[in-house]
Amino acid sequence: MTKRFLVTLILLTAVFCSALEVTYIDWQNYGSAATRIVIGLYGTGDYKVDKSNDFVEIKLDNADVSKVDISNSAEGLIKSIEQFGDKIVISTFCPYCLEQMELDAPRRLVLDLIVAQPDKQQKIELADFYTSVGKLNSADKIYSELHRNYPSDYEILYKWACLLKQRGSGRLKEIVDKIPEKSEYYSLAQQMLKGTVKKDSAQLYSPQNAQNACKISSVEEKTTNDSLYIMPKTQQDKKQTTKPAKIKNLYGRKWISRIMLLIILMLLLILIYHFIASISRKKRKTTLNINIEPENKEDIHPEENNTLCLMVRRLLDFGWTNSEIAKELKISEEEVERLVQLCNQDESQ
Repeated sequence: MTKRFLVTLILLTAVFCSALEVTYIDWQNYGSAATRIVIGLYGTGDYKVDKSNDFVEIKLDNADVSKVDISNSAEGLIKSIEQFGDKIVISTFCPYCLEQMELDAPRRLVLDLIVAQPDKQQKIELADFYTSVGKLNSADKIYSELHRNYPSDYEILYKWACLLKQRGSGRLKEIVDKIPEKSEYYSLAQQMLKGTVKKDSAQLYSPQNAQNACKISSVEEKTTNDSLYIMPKTQQDKKQTTKPAKIKNLYGRKWISRIMLLIILMLLLILIYHFIASISRKKRKTTLNINIEPENKEDIHPEENNTLCLMVRRLLDFGWTNSEIAKELKISEEEVERLVQLCNQDESQ
């Protein structure tokens, strides 16, 4: 009964520790072209992401998920983010494309919602988004497409040149040379080409370019996407006031998990102790039975004792050895020797 209880308790504790919890949900809009959503996860459980035309559903591997504080604001692509038990539903205003990846230390699910059919301005915003999160190849492709469609837009050329400068590409001079002298971006582009441009003037982006990448820093991706850049320090300072509460909540959950793991180890040790103790008890019983048998055989009645003496004497006369007599009479050799001594005592009397 004790073993069953311990095994059941261990299994229940293991299920509790493996359940998946949501620690926070945060997102950042990049104009009307893209939205990055970061969902903090805790636990070893799994999840499933289902995509539809106007919503994303995340199904968690936990039947009892705690409620997460979500501040909804209808901006960008996101209409609302709601939690229904073990499901998180993200509604959108228009069709979108979904890119997702999972990050470690701490564990996070990152969802990038991108407008499905962007116009010119949205493509520029999308290129800025890809640049800010470190997906420089994707941003390069968008700028190339924009330049083909709008060859006289020199702001696009300058932003493209800034991207190529960041990548260290050999195509930088080719793009800078396409900006004419009459353009307001000509002097900046030439300074950038010579390496003398100032940092403030080099980043001629719209205000949303300074927005953060939703608290993602120093991470390793589990997908084949480009590496993710950390958010700017100015934005870190802005959101520093809301972060400690989430960190405190996350640390509290970590301590709960560690305590539960310690309980599992203690229960396993108790179970192993009971198992070893039961084996030892069985061995002791077997040893006692073996030791008791000769003692029982030594408690022989006098009449049987005399009969055995006669049998031993005759067998000795026939030339039998003590070991052969012991096997024949199914007694120990010590008992045979005792009977031989009794026979000798009777003869001497």
